[in-house]
Amino acid sequence: MKKNPDVIGLITMGQSEEQAKQVLAEMRASDSWNQTKAVQQGRVYILPSPLFTVNPGSQVGEALRYLSDILYDGGRS
Repeated sequence: MKKNPDVIGLITMGQSEEQAKQVLAEMRASDSWNQTKAVQQGRVYILPSPLFTVNPGSQVGEALRYLSDILYDGGRS
């Protein structure tokens, strides 16, 4: 939080989509997290587990494209 990130990517191992949404809601409600640029600008992303947990293997290109989209296109590709 001290670095005030522009973008935050979260990996939620074993969580459902609903639980991941709850994590985002908790960040928005947090007096600490809601002061960061990423939360204020809606640039907190739940990264897809198949691409970002353990080893993406042959999907590493897709994982890099995903990151590129959220970092450089603001998640609007």
